[in-house]
Amino acid sequence: MNKTTKFAVATLASIVVLWGAGVWCSGHYAEEAMTSALNALNENLERRRAGGSLNFGIKTSYEQVQKGFFSQKGNIVLLPEGSDKKYRIPVEIDHGFLRLQAQADFYHFLNNLFLKSGIFEREGASALAYADVRLFPMNYSIKVKTAGSYTGAFLKAGESKFAQGSKDAKGVFSMHRSTFGKISMILDVKNAVTPYGTVGNIYVSDLFSEDSNAFGTVHAELSDMNLHNTGVDEINALKADVNTIAGKNADSFGVKVALDVESTKGQGQAILSTGNFSAKALEQSGAGVGEVLASPMLLWQYFTKDEAYLTLEHLKFDVDYTSPEGQVSYGINGQGGVTFSPSDLSLSSVNGAFSFIFENINAQGEGIIDAIGRNIFVKSAQGYRTDIHIDNGRLSFNGK
Repeated sequence: MNKTTKFAVATLASIVVLWGAGVWCSGHYAEEAMTSALNALNENLERRRAGGSLNFGIKTSYEQVQKGFFSQKGNIVLLPEGSDKKYRIPVEIDHGFLRLQAQADFYHFLNNLFLKSGIFEREGASALAYADVRLFPMNYSIKVKTAGSYTGAFLKAGESKFAQGSKDAKGVFSMHRSTFGKISMILDVKNAVTPYGTVGNIYVSDLFSEDSNAFGTVHAELSDMNLHNTGVDEINALKADVNTIAGKNADSFGVKVALDVESTKGQGQAILSTGNFSAKALEQSGAGVGEVLASPMLLWQYFTKDEAYLTLEHLKFDVDYTSPEGQVSYGINGQGGVTFSPSDLSLSSVNGAFSFIFENINAQGEGIIDAIGRNIFVKSAQGYRTDIHIDNGRLSFNGK
């Protein structure tokens, strides 16, 4: 055996040993990695439970069932609060070179939530989760994919507009944690049928850092909306961008929201900002931006004790719709803001001012001015204007 052949054999042997060591390391630390991840999840769930952003308690754990050199099988165990009944989600984990790849089948939950209740047809329905974890450097990706076809009876009962069109629904949730602690999450749902109506497309992306207790950056789009008897029953499409802005000190921060709305009455845009939120309060609750914004009545618990604010930086809404009296047309422009004391949530702590201008008003639009109350407006070159002042909770219009 010449030197070249010996070197090649030695190199190949080193690669095999190194690869085998990497696979062994993945298998050796797989159970520990799963347990650590679920413990972190339990801590987050507990914080959200204690903070009031989660109304149920649950504990998760990992149990190993079978282990080999290249793979293992186990279960993610869920134990609801106040119950002795455990729910097991089967997991298969492949041991790669310093890498774990897992797949879990959520068919049991899909069956309880959507199949037994007659929402999805059994044929073709699926709910699978995939995970890819790199041990060195540490990063991971998780993806959950669901798919199913609505039953004819369910669509008929809900008078869904999908009854004559697409019967298929699908959803994808993905999360990626980079080596540097950046976490991105995406939710993409098609053809969502709810008890209140339908939403054709739902897309939400969220980006934040583990070392930051602020909200992060969120972009959301809802389109082809047809919801009834709700606060958004006139909205056809909605886009929202949520960004974190600097606060008065290291513990505080604000949030800016940019909205773009298409409704049955017209189209509009608005930019709002609010603060000062407490990073410490948010961290203790474990809440995320979705939970906080979905529960605006609970916002007070995340403010600092200092002065809080809500600012309408920009509002523009162009109204154009057909009423029984004819076509209604006018535009609204507005801006302003209020401040208040979070430690004294009462009207007497609210101070601020807003200005609104109604312009391009047609004859039917004048009827809207009458319905609102013409006495609170002042005639201007653009149309009508009203300036609203709030002094310790007391309203005044145009200085009166």
